[in-house]
Amino acid sequence: MKLLLRLRIFSKISRQLTIVFLMSTAFLSMTTIHGQAATPETFIVFVGEKISFEPIPQKDGEIHFDKGFRATYKILKKLYGSYSADTIVFESYTHKEPFPGFSKCKNPLLYLSKDDGKWYQEKYQYDEVFPTKNGRWAGVGKSWEYGHSNNKDVKTEPENILFNDGTTSIGNYAEDLFYLRRHGVLAARGLF
Repeated sequence: MKLLLRLRIFSKISRQLTIVFLMSTAFLSMTTIHGQAATPETFIVFVGEKISFEPIPQKDGEIHFDKGFRATYKILKKLYGSYSADTIVFESYTHKEPFPGFSKCKNPLLYLSKDDGKWYQEKYQYDEVFPTKNGRWAGVGKSWEYGHSNNKDVKTEPENILFNDGTTSIGNYAEDLFYLRRHGVLAARGLF
């Protein structure tokens, strides 16, 4: 009886360790595409506007850790990359939300990596931005990002920004938001 109980406990622990291993592997694989450093040819940062957004259908019998989506966006302002077209098609994957957060934004600042000729959104990386009175794009500040351990050496500070709708808020211009991610989470992922 004690042996059977020990085997059940061992089996349960073994399953839990397998799940932790699989989740860790999935996390590592989502951080960068094959560990490649970003170049203007393999990475693009832009303010976009949604043209289409649809789920990627699963094949019968497939079980996916993440939900996949195919998106087409118009590029309103490019901040980084040598991509020259005015629209882009890419895939996005999410595990913790029914849809990627950026899909709900009118104009997200998106971060995409290219692999084997296809573009992919850097998982969970986007900023919601809005047009400003001075003709730029800016997002409302997220105070937790400035103090995040990935950003401890980043010197970007929030500032007062006047948006097109007449409101003033604390935030950063799109270029500073990219700087914050480039030297923070994207650097931690080995992209920069």
